[in-house]
Formats: sequence, C-alpha cells, structure tokens
Amino acid sequence: MRILLIVSLIAFSVGLVSCGPSKSGLDMSSEDFSSRADVTNPGTRNGLPVALAECTAIATNSMGLEGNLTTFYDPFSDAYIPDLIRVQLSRVPNVLMTTNNMYLQFFAYSSTAKQGRTYGESPINIVFQNKTTGRTLNESSPVTRISKATLQKMIVDKNLSSSGVTLANFLERHIVVLKDVALSYDAVTIALYDSASGSEVQQSQDVLLPAFAANPNVYALDHDSSHLQQLHPFWSLRQSGWSDEQYRKYSYNFCIAK
Repeated sequence: MRILLIVSLIAFSVGLVSCGPSKSGLDMSSEDFSSRADVTNPGTRNGLPVALAECTAIATNSMGLEGNLTTFYDPFSDAYIPDLIRVQLSRVPNVLMTTNNMYLQFFAYSSTAKQGRTYGESPINIVFQNKTTGRTLNESSPVTRISKATLQKMIVDKNLSSSGVTLANFLERHIVVLKDVALSYDAVTIALYDSASGSEVQQSQDVLLPAFAANPNVYALDHDSSHLQQLHPFWSLRQSGWSDEQYRKYSYNFCIAK
C-alpha cells in the first residue's frame, strides 16, 4: 500500500451558515466549475506536467480534529482510483466518542468566484479500510457518518473485538475511505453535528481534496475562487519564489503522518 504523508500547513475553513452545508446539486454541465487534478493526467504548464500535491492536512483546530486526506491507491495493485479519497483521522473531537448524539459527516463541493460553493446532494459515503490488510470492512454497505454508534456497530457486526479492535483504537487501525468523490469536486467540508440539535452544524472545517497543483500560484491560475486559493496548504508561501518542483518536494517533506 502506498503511504502518503501529511502536510503540516493548511488554512482554516470559512464558517458555514447555521443551516449546514447546502444540499443543492452540482451542475456538471457548467463550464464555470473548476476541478481537482487527475494524477494520471495532471495537465501541463510551460510544456511540463503540473507538479501535484497528493496530500493535505486537517490541521489542529478548535474542533479537535486532526489527520490528513490523500489520493487513493489500491493496496493490492497500486492503481490510482480517482473517485476515492483516503482519510486518516489521528484525532477526533472528544465528544464524538463519549456521547451518543454527536457525529461527523463529509460534504464534497465545488467553488468558483461566480457561483460560490455548490455542494453535492448528500453526505459522502464512507467505508473503512484495515491499515494492515488493506481490506475494507463495509464495501457493500457504506455509511454516511462517523459516530460512536456507527463504530460500535461495525465492531460487533464484523467481530473486530476478536482481533483487539475497540472503540478507542478503531480509527488508529482503520482508514476512512470517501467513495464516489468525482474529480469535479474541489474540496470537502467536515461537519460535526449534534442530533439533539437537529440539522444545525456545531463546528466544521474545509479542506482541499487532493490531488492539486503543489504551487499555489499555479493552482490560482485554474481556480478563481479566493476561498479555494486560501485553502491551499502553501498559500502563505506563494511569494517564496520556489519552483513547482520545490513545492512538490516540500509537500512530501512536510506530510508527516501522526
């Protein structure tokens, strides 16, 4: 299995309105929508392939969430699968594991200067992948939220306790895999909900979906949304004068998994 590292720098999200992420559909026919990069066809700039960053961080934040998002490679064939995103959660909000009503959901969206954010119609489907074996637990029955109840049910249904898996170490031993994330989506909102409060988002964070141009200046040429530009992990370093390759190498050096 290809192991990607975690970027240590990323901008914090722009807050969501209280009603939560929009559920309006993504207009795939619009030429105004930008998209993230395809590793197998990154495009060219000045006659050379665009240097890509294949991981980004969920940085330390008030939400108490840390981890990384990376492109997904099949653990058995090493084939790149563009519509899957690999999420490693190294830290989650304490309330997620200590209460019965809190849960996380992931919402993919596209964004342009003209149209703003456009979310997918529903939360992203999730499967869990064993870090050691590379096998998924629930390929035929994906879930749409991460909660205490969801993980406890997974442990019972798959008899994971026999191999030492507990609620406390479940996310240490498993990767969260986001399914059916089309390349037309640019970023993801990770939202924390309290079922006792209805559909109101308690906290959230926005993160770019990999892969994307490692050079934030190149990224900005193809993405006119200032929101997306500021989510780029190297946006604060855009005046460094580095080459595309230096940005790419820097993304590898600072993508240290926790």
